[in-house]
Amino acid sequence: MSNPLSTWLRLATPKERSILARDAETSVNYLYQLCGTAKHRPRPGAKLASDIEAGTILARAINPSLPVVTMQDVAGLSNG
Repeated sequence: MSNPLSTWLRLATPKERSILARDAETSVNYLYQLCGTAKHRPRPGAKLASDIEAGTILARAINPSLPVVTMQDVAGLSNG
């Protein structure tokens, strides 16, 4: 099953993924972990969710084909 963050990661270039991870003060691997199965998925905090939303808004300004991942989208990842 796809979620907004996994869709974003699939559509983004490696450079765009790296920029999002850097801006969100995390790693690309952790972003992928957030999309993993509910049993092993970490619970993202509010700051990380906010940073991911802000980063995807900036990325979309440069690459309009990328979706915006909202804080609610990220929070929903932990509800599996």
